Amino acid sequence: AGTAVGDEPIIDQWACDKLLDSVKKQIGELKNPKYAEGSIVWRVMYNAPKAFGLVTGAPGIKDGSIAYPCLIDGEDVLVTSGDLRKRRG
Repeated sequence: AGTAVGDEPIIDQWACDKLLDSVKKQIGELKNPKYAEGSIVWRVMYNAPKAFGLVTGAPGIKDGSIAYPCLIDGEDVLVTSGDLRKRRG
């Protein structure tokens, strides 16, 4: 831990670099999405049946993971990137 100035801790360069390095892949996907708006995708989740969907917007964050808004079975849902595929799988 670093020393504190007032009520806020001092964060050193190493800690900042380590944090940025640990989320580099996620930041990259937010900048360059795997699935563009209008892409047709398959949702493949272990606890739900496979479903055909349409990406309706830019990616965001859901429970610490990258997620895409998708129209699936007439419902707008957020699906994490790991649960989407470009081809039926």
